[in-house]
Amino acid sequence: MRRLFLVISLISIAALAGCSGFDVGSTTGITTTTPPSSKILRQTQLAGKLQMYQIEVTLKAGAEFPLIIQLQNGEKADGYFYVEKGGNSIDFQVTGNSQVYQSDMKTIPSGQAASDRFSFTATQGQGLYYELTLRNTASSGQNTSSTIFMEVIYSGSEPISAPLEK
Repeated sequence: MRRLFLVISLISIAALAGCSGFDVGSTTGITTTTPPSSKILRQTQLAGKLQMYQIEVTLKAGAEFPLIIQLQNGEKADGYFYVEKGGNSIDFQVTGNSQVYQSDMKTIPSGQAASDRFSFTATQGQGLYYELTLRNTASSGQNTSSTIFMEVIYSGSEPISAPLEK
């Protein structure tokens, strides 16, 4: 019984100390994963009613980066993103209780950086929280990364948040 308590305690301490997540789906055993690199370049309140964030995210192949915003029924959010450097294998979607928006990267002309603009209005049916997710869809076996600039402007006073890493 003491051993079980010790093992559970050690796992809890390791999780709180910020240990890397595990890629359980790997066929070569358990491997550690590298979280995306992100930083807020600018953040401000506009006209006392809107939140504005400019964020830079670097995603390795196969990685994703979700941001969460809170909106009340009828409030709006919009923004844009573009690849600053690296590969163009980027996917972007917005979900509430279900998918609200999905980028269509198939229409980007050859040689042009992946980019898109989005806008949506919160509805009661979609809930209060919206997840904006950037994904690098390149195969995780490839050693490539993409650096993406994103600006998000939304109604309300709650700050943007990102889920805690495993």
